[in-house]
Amino acid sequence: MNIKSDYYRVWEEYLQKEEPEIEEVQAKAMAARLQGYEEAMFGFVMFLLV
Repeated sequence: MNIKSDYYRVWEEYLQKEEPEIEEVQAKAMAARLQGYEEAMFGFVMFLLV
């Protein structure tokens, strides 16, 4: 999915442009944690809408 926005980037784009020194092992560990945060935020927003 490609969205052209100043505010939205996919994780892979962020790593390539902003943090090229992060190694693949570190990136995988961070991606799992960020996915958890994303799911928690989605659940919270859905809770607010109900």
